[in-house]
Amino acid sequence: MLPFRYVVADGLDGHRPEVLQAVEDAIGPISFVAIPADTRCGLPGPVMQTKPSTDPGKRRTTRVVAAREQEPIAVETLATSLHDGFWSRRQVSEGTKGPMAYECTKRQVTLGGDGLPVRTVWLVMTRTVGVNPSSWDSLRNAPVRTR
Repeated sequence: MLPFRYVVADGLDGHRPEVLQAVEDAIGPISFVAIPADTRCGLPGPVMQTKPSTDPGKRRTTRVVAAREQEPIAVETLATSLHDGFWSRRQVSEGTKGPMAYECTKRQVTLGGDGLPVRTVWLVMTRTVGVNPSSWDSLRNAPVRTR
């Protein structure tokens, strides 16, 4: 067990695979690592589709796992494609020009390497509130129950 509970790293370390691997190998600490917006990821888990049954007789449909041929996308693309209903607004402090607020959301994603899935992690996306929002992204290895 390591003598600390949390690991936080900025974007300079977030793009280095050896840092991400060292954080993942550490047993115990919860990590929060900033990553570049062009980091590629895919949504994990199977996608189900309805397919007509080939059995003779009554017309039926069955649910099967769909083939996933979609290429991984950049986390920035994922963030901009999410509907506003998935984002929750949080006021973080009182600024000199009024309250400072951000919108946050999280998604479980699969990171890839050399065209193959490497590991499933939590992607925490944060964006500013306003006309031209800017966003930043972080990886988190915390359990699902962690807020």
